Amino acid sequence: MILACRQLHKAYGIDVILEKITFHMEEREKAAIVGVNGAGKTTLFKVLTGEISADGGEFYLKKDTTMGYLAQNFETNSEKTIYDEMLTVFEKIMQTEANLREMENEMGGLSDRLWQIKWKNTPNCSIILKKTTATAIRAD
Repeated sequence: MILACRQLHKAYGIDVILEKITFHMEEREKAAIVGVNGAGKTTLFKVLTGEISADGGEFYLKKDTTMGYLAQNFETNSEKTIYDEMLTVFEKIMQTEANLREMENEMGGLSDRLWQIKWKNTPNCSIILKKTTATAIRAD
């Protein structure tokens, strides 16, 4: 089970928005929350994401699971598509990945550069190759 809700309740004053909401979802299961305006769909998502707290009931989210939603009244002044706008949530992760790829590339070329530096600074050398390592021996 990835998500379970039991007897969720949320009210604003005397206006009860969520009452006795109970359901569960399994991994890879797909669900749709459908209802008229004001039925509490957004309130439910805000409770599940921790943006607001429930007045009663409980919900469980599987460990290491994250949840998010795109607010219905989301305003943007950018020229991005909705897909690109949604990707902005992951900007830090994507930048970290790009940095890791750059470091991998630098590390991959590091041994070649070190070899070139050693080779340039070591006159009169002969080279013995053993599998994947090279040993330089002075010929003086």
